[in-house]
Amino acid sequence: MLVKNALMNAGLAWPEDERAYWLGRILETSSNEIYLFRDDNLRFIEVNEGARRNLGYSQDELRQLTPLDIKPSISAAAFDKLIAPLRQGDEDVVLFETEHRRKDGSVYPVEVHLQICKTESLSVFVAILTDTTKRSAAEAKYKYLFDSSPDAILIMDDRNFTECNRAALKMFGVDSRESLSSLWTGIILEDITAPPAWASRMVRLSKIVGLAEFNGEILLRRANGEYFPAWLILSPLMENGRESSQLILRDVSAQKRIENALRESEERFSLAIAGANDGLWDWNLKTNEVIFSPRWKSMLGYEDHELANHLSSWSDNVHADDIGSAMREVEDYLSGKISEYSIEFRMRHKLGHYVDLLSRGIIVRDGGGVPSRFVGTHVDMSERKRSEQLLRLRCGELAKANETIAMTQAQLFQSEKMASIGELAAGIAHEINNPVGFVSSNLSTLKEYSENLLGLIELYARMEVCPDDGAHLKDIMAFRAQIDLDYIKGDVHKLITESEEGVGRVARIVKDLKSFSHAGQGDYQLSDLHEGLESTLNIAHNEIKYRAELVRKYGDLPSINCNPSQINQVFMNLIINAAQAIESRGTITIRSGRRGDEWGWVEISDTGSGIRDNLKTRIFEPFFTTKEVGKGTGLGLAISYRIIENHGGRIEVESVLGEGSTFRVLLPLKMG
Repeated sequence: MLVKNALMNAGLAWPEDERAYWLGRILETSSNEIYLFRDDNLRFIEVNEGARRNLGYSQDELRQLTPLDIKPSISAAAFDKLIAPLRQGDEDVVLFETEHRRKDGSVYPVEVHLQICKTESLSVFVAILTDTTKRSAAEAKYKYLFDSSPDAILIMDDRNFTECNRAALKMFGVDSRESLSSLWTGIILEDITAPPAWASRMVRLSKIVGLAEFNGEILLRRANGEYFPAWLILSPLMENGRESSQLILRDVSAQKRIENALRESEERFSLAIAGANDGLWDWNLKTNEVIFSPRWKSMLGYEDHELANHLSSWSDNVHADDIGSAMREVEDYLSGKISEYSIEFRMRHKLGHYVDLLSRGIIVRDGGGVPSRFVGTHVDMSERKRSEQLLRLRCGELAKANETIAMTQAQLFQSEKMASIGELAAGIAHEINNPVGFVSSNLSTLKEYSENLLGLIELYARMEVCPDDGAHLKDIMAFRAQIDLDYIKGDVHKLITESEEGVGRVARIVKDLKSFSHAGQGDYQLSDLHEGLESTLNIAHNEIKYRAELVRKYGDLPSINCNPSQINQVFMNLIINAAQAIESRGTITIRSGRRGDEWGWVEISDTGSGIRDNLKTRIFEPFFTTKEVGKGTGLGLAISYRIIENHGGRIEVESVLGEGSTFRVLLPLKMG
């Protein structure tokens, strides 16, 4: 406005030539860039030295240019729109920022104050520019610091946010200033009904609205509804001549968690010490001062004031037989000869008896690594000593009880095994009687054959005395015909073969029965389970043959490290149960195989009555049976389950009522 008035010759009371001279000097020597250009064609009329120096053009060169030639970021249309308020008289001054382009093509930021001066014959624009390079650099630096700050920074006027940094958006979980503004308004207005436990100790945002300054903890909320504590510094700010507020926020959630964790840790430590009922001691190695806790003193029967906090309170009360070793332990630990301090000794109680104590401690070092304190605890071991003695007695009694249990268990296994044999006794007797019967019959026939043959031999002996006696020859031929010698020769071989087979059958049954009923536990050994199955099937043959057809589907099953006698007992129990589950006539199928390199399995399936669903969980309980009274002990499956469990295996059961059951025994191929 001053320039406009000067150009209009208003308010100046000195000679025209002098006034013109000083105005020219002011324009020419000003540190700002000053441009005068026409309104009609926008050509420069006059530019000062500051403008020529910054742009790098001469006066004559600039008079051939317009503002559009040095403003690369403004188009002709945009410039017309920009200066329209001046042309129309709506504004006296237009203030804006842009860039100027030098003659060498480089650009620099400027702030433009633009006015228009009108006479009757001419309208001229006056532009005064300030190079804002340094200010822009400072603003860029400020913006970098503003955006890179780890704390949330918000600038507010009396209505809303004017600016916020990236940390603020991240803190509140929003992606724009508008979203943050909406969230901020909601926090001010909301009524927090279920804040975190620590929220009651913090100021709500609504309480600081309207304050000029504030420094303290405040409760805020993220966009996802999560409440969190923050430290707020609120301070006034003057921005572009307007009063604003600057808010710096730091999320202290992690700090709160650490503080809570530390507090809880301290509480746990205090509770643990109180719960452990330990006595604490703290020996300052630099001053030789010692502090004993009240509990430390009460272990010896003293009140806190009755025993001095002095090293002699310890050394004078340690048992004479223990003080030497206790002192050596302390010295060795403090000198680094041993890495751990833990020793038991006896200390004299106020009443005269001695208390067994366990002393443990650690060295606390200063910043230079020099031991400064020796801190530890005393634990009263008297009750523990008595308990250990009692425990040793109880362990001896328990060992004897375990021996008795082991013997009882072995007897129970053997009793159940013999019970199984007892159930099969009639069938086994029948299996033995059959071959014994026909062997006995064959022996009777062989006896008759042998008597006839001996008679024939006697006749031949007489013939040797009188070889020419024809009567003897006739007698021999007649006797041969009588006894049918040709039939005897053929039948004798059959009778002997049948008898050998019968005796062999009896021998196999006796051998398998002896092996099955052996009372000893036996050692683990690599065993062929197929051989065990065949031995068991031989004993149970009579139980099976009248009830079911036996189908063998043996697969690839390597030898397994086991107790063969016990495993055969399991097979016997499962095979007998399968046979007894078939009411009329059915099929028992025995399969075997392996699951990878870990498990071998034997499966016994029947087409019997099956098991009810409500009984499947009970079939392995001791003394549980669904058989009639006198037909089962209820121990077979329970003992089988225990045997397989002791072998590191398991028994799987599948059953459908009315269709049959499958019991699958799995044993590890490699036992640890």
